[in-house]
Amino acid sequence: MGGTMVPYRLSKVSLNALTRIISDETKDSNILVNCVCPGMVDTDGFNANLTPQMKQFFASQVQMRSAFDASETAVWLATLGDDGPRGLFWGDYTTPKGQLSW
Repeated sequence: MGGTMVPYRLSKVSLNALTRIISDETKDSNILVNCVCPGMVDTDGFNANLTPQMKQFFASQVQMRSAFDASETAVWLATLGDDGPRGLFWGDYTTPKGQLSW
């Protein structure tokens, strides 16, 4: 793993743990708690922080998503019925890999 991006990695571990904890604490209610990774979203804020080398890498290796496309999974999760999934980590719900591993 190396020692790079420690604050980012810690924030993701914390978010995943919080999702699981709150999901467990609300399991007897109709509150569904899940986590969503929208992927790489093509926004001004994201692009403003990229070096030219990073822009070239992302353009060649990663499929950037529009803000609209990135929001679809969150909207889907927000509109699920009471019997929907809980405590999971989601990417793009429309693909077979929609549910991501922790």
